[in-house]
Amino acid sequence: MSSFIPFDRSQPYLLPPDLKSWLPADDMAHFIVAAVERVPMNAFCVPVRTGGKAQYHPRLMLALLIFSYANGLFSSRRIERATYRDIGVRFVAANLHPDHDTIATFRRTNRTAIEAAFAQVLLLTRETGLLRLGVVSIDGTKIDADTSLSGGRVARELTVLVERYGKPFMIVSDNGTEFTSHAILKWADEMKVEWHYIAPGKPQQNGFVESFNGRLRDECLNETLFTSLSHARQVLADWREDYNTVRPHSQLGGRTPDQVARQVSRGHAPETLVIPSTQSHKKRELSF
Repeated sequence: MSSFIPFDRSQPYLLPPDLKSWLPADDMAHFIVAAVERVPMNAFCVPVRTGGKAQYHPRLMLALLIFSYANGLFSSRRIERATYRDIGVRFVAANLHPDHDTIATFRRTNRTAIEAAFAQVLLLTRETGLLRLGVVSIDGTKIDADTSLSGGRVARELTVLVERYGKPFMIVSDNGTEFTSHAILKWADEMKVEWHYIAPGKPQQNGFVESFNGRLRDECLNETLFTSLSHARQVLADWREDYNTVRPHSQLGGRTPDQVARQVSRGHAPETLVIPSTQSHKKRELSF
């Protein structure tokens, strides 16, 4: 008869009481913590919090960011979540849990200082032969970011989406040149899809998309120093995965877009995700 090693998840001190004992002695987390200790902090700015609340030390925040980047974590929300679930991140964060707003603010406020500090840590990495830090990768499908976006490119991407999800009732967009091009007009005519342009200077007429664009800018684009198109595609893919499969959305009843998509049949997007094509929407200009 087989014998099994006993286990008890409710036992006290399931993990070692000393954070250092959670990780192997040669783990990269130890190196990054030691390297950041050698980085001068005089260039870092810590905004004053309302009510005079204590702040997280910039040295801790810097180590948290560098270690997260080295392990493919770029989203502020994912870094926050990792302070609870990832042993290496939890060690670097000294068992503290800065929220995603705090992480995003620190990153945005100290972009130049972080870039310089990251370069210093990379130099130390090269000196010690620890090359893992120089390889930052993310698994998953890459978003095909590019330096420009033409109408033809948009039409091709829309065709892929229609093949995957079915035709929408209507597409609502602003008056950008990529949407008013002959390629888009031809695509809409051939696909028999109605295209509605919002009034110039009225972004609130497409509030759902504008809200998404603002969130993408605040949480990803404005927080990241892209070094190449490949890097941009990887970072965007990570953010998209978090947005679609991890983060609950209040307007979707606490579900993720991926969960909603799995519950609807192919052909049209669920009503909660689209603007319905009504006669009033077709015949009158929207106003707010």
